[in-house]
Amino acid sequence: MRVVVVGTGPAGCAAAIALCRLGRQVVLVGDGLDGVGEQLHPAARPLLNQLGLPRLPGQLTCVGVRSAWHSPRLDDQHFLSHPFGNGWLLDRPLFGETLRQAAVAEGAMLRVPTRLTGLVREGDAAQGWRLQLSDGEEVCDWLVDATGRRGAVARLLGVKRRRFDRQVAIVGWLATDRSDDVDKTLTVERTNSGWWYGCRLPGQRRVAGYVTRSRPDARNWESRLRATRHLGRLV
Repeated sequence: MRVVVVGTGPAGCAAAIALCRLGRQVVLVGDGLDGVGEQLHPAARPLLNQLGLPRLPGQLTCVGVRSAWHSPRLDDQHFLSHPFGNGWLLDRPLFGETLRQAAVAEGAMLRVPTRLTGLVREGDAAQGWRLQLSDGEEVCDWLVDATGRRGAVARLLGVKRRRFDRQVAIVGWLATDRSDDVDKTLTVERTNSGWWYGCRLPGQRRVAGYVTRSRPDARNWESRLRATRHLGRLV
């Protein structure tokens, strides 16, 4: 049985690894780009162990979350007492490449970068698909849509998207050469117009994201960040 998994992020790679272990012929296709979301909770450890990834080389340890949500004061949630230990602060491209190479090691064929442009049933078979890609075609018996919010396969099948809210996020990365920056937590901070998150990353960098329902102006993103009560002190 030949399975095409569309989407090369964590969900697609995990599906590809599981299917390869079941003896399926797997093709993992996608653009090879990685999204945002730089903190991985300790609850992910058992899942990563199942994927054969008990360690994540090149990533930073995350010892907890600090949040100023219901009050201006930061409250700490330490992972010291968590049964699975600490989490991670992720370099997302490195994390994505680690997962993709794990899928290849299990036997998946990786086809990147490419983009799904068309999808048709193959003949009269109960299962069977022909995929038009930006660099050619693929045929398969089964198809997995692991493209997340984009729903690349679902959209081509005519599935309508249901919108629940209008939240948007602006995420940016900042270089830092501060020798005293040894922070190992994710910081979350609420403001009048939305909320922020931020953390340190491998390679002397920091990430910060602003989530809001209003129409944010990307031009004043950094000035808004530096004006926050807690995150502004860390950049």
